[in-house]
Amino acid sequence: MILNVPALQILSSAENESNAQTLYEFGTAVLGFGHFVWDDRAPNFGGVRMTMEDADLRLVLLYLSSGWKKVNMKFLFSQNWEIEEAGWKLQFKNSRDNGGVDAPYYLWLSNQDGGVPFKAVVERIHPFNGSIINRQELTSEADGERQMMKCEGGLGTFIRFNIDK
Repeated sequence: MILNVPALQILSSAENESNAQTLYEFGTAVLGFGHFVWDDRAPNFGGVRMTMEDADLRLVLLYLSSGWKKVNMKFLFSQNWEIEEAGWKLQFKNSRDNGGVDAPYYLWLSNQDGGVPFKAVVERIHPFNGSIINRQELTSEADGERQMMKCEGGLGTFIRFNIDK
């Protein structure tokens, strides 16, 4: 994950408790802990983080394994992921490999006990200006031994999931 250091320096100039709390929430959300509700454009356009990579997604699975209920993930529209960590498994399938631009995205989550139902706010985010192109509030569905979330496809370079377990 790439972080935009100047943006973090601006946020870290917090002078009161409220700003300090916001900075704490922001800093942990950048790492997938809790929900990310800030500007999520690409770092080269003023955003603070790029999409998550293998180590970042493994960290999110570690959060889930330790009982954390709110996490976030950010994917590039063309990525496919299949990761196992700490008894949890995540799979993300992009729309491009699933039938084209308007085909759905899929996210599967499971743990050693099988599929754990989850809810998420799923947003497609424009990389240049951070605008939310599409926002959906979804609930996972059972898919064999795991839970699946099917999200509307379409253009939008970044796909962000704010998940409640």
